[in-house]
Amino acid sequence: IQKGAAYTDKVRYVSSDSRVAKVNSRGRITAEKAGRCNIYAIAQNGRAAKITLLLNKRDGQFSELYEGNVRKL
Repeated sequence: IQKGAAYTDKVRYVSSDSRVAKVNSRGRITAEKAGRCNIYAIAQNGRAAKITLLLNKRDGQFSELYEGNVRKL
């Protein structure tokens, strides 16, 4: 995430549905249950990016993770 040529290392991560997937302060995503949610990375300077996750669960384990294209907001 950048603003012009200046980069920032202060990024906040947010899940649109923490029942589906959680994201920690370092951006590590943990699947919770099958479903769909968005993960947002929001920089201190206001720039943001979004990724859409679709999680499928088979035989008690998450067997597939589909990641959409990262879209800058």
